[in-house]
Amino acid sequence: IVSCGLLAIIMFLFREFVLALYKPLLNENYLKTLGRETNGGQNVIFALLYLLFFINFSLFIYAGIEYLNDTQYYDYRVYLYVFLGAVGLYVSKHIYLSIIGYIYPISKELKTYDFTITIIHSFLGIILIPINLLAILGPDMSKVFFLYLGVGIIAFFFLIRLFKGFSGSSRIASSNLYYFFIYLCTSEIAPLVIIYSLIGRF
Repeated sequence: IVSCGLLAIIMFLFREFVLALYKPLLNENYLKTLGRETNGGQNVIFALLYLLFFINFSLFIYAGIEYLNDTQYYDYRVYLYVFLGAVGLYVSKHIYLSIIGYIYPISKELKTYDFTITIIHSFLGIILIPINLLAILGPDMSKVFFLYLGVGIIAFFFLIRLFKGFSGSSRIASSNLYYFFIYLCTSEIAPLVIIYSLIGRF
């Protein structure tokens, strides 16, 4: 209810912007231009869209925890832990990218990649709303299907993020493959391992 209400507010205030949210994913120049106009996504629109992503992403993980444990918690504290964990993980990632861009002479490329992450997550937060509704409130026979569909969609957007990040920094990555591999392991793969391990612990 909260996520649907938040989406309604976003669509009421920024309808045209949200409907064009896919364009930066298809056009690199448009992505860079929008990044400059919105200060790298640091404005009210993307703050609300990112909040929508955190709500729905953590809700999807919560539903996955219930499925893996073959039980239903109905415990707001579990969801709150997942929500705070997701927020902490992604905020740390953005801070990490800012620090790397400050230390090394690749701030321009990392700012573009950082904004790409914001765009993708904003788009994904909207897509996860119907997935969560069907995976949690749908018929029991279809819940598993929509959970796996959600995993596939998240993986698809993750691959898009990696592809756009690599294509935007191919010149740097090709001449520093070792450091690029270290970044890939620590910043991209490690968060997935952390999320999976947290789900397993519950």
